[in-house]
Amino acid sequence: MQNNDWQFKFKKIMRDCQDEITKATVIGKKMITATQTNSELHSCYEELGKLAHKHLKAGLLEWENPRVDELLADIEKCEKDLAHIENQVQDIKKDNSEL
Repeated sequence: MQNNDWQFKFKKIMRDCQDEITKATVIGKKMITATQTNSELHSCYEELGKLAHKHLKAGLLEWENPRVDELLADIEKCEKDLAHIENQVQDIKKDNSEL
């Protein structure tokens, strides 16, 4: 009788473990899918933002919103900073090639 109780408890523990592993696997797959979807969403937002920026700059789109003006100014500053850094890097490369 004790042997049957032990076997029953062991099988129950094994079933419970298997159920938990199955749940964890399903949750893991869902999390991977969510991460991929979130990445795609980010890419869409980025592309939309770049398109809006391009059209705002070209005057094809008007958007009366102070935050948009702030973002456009930040983008312009970042672009100038990146161009300046790129020029500095090119100058450093030229100086090193002359050594």
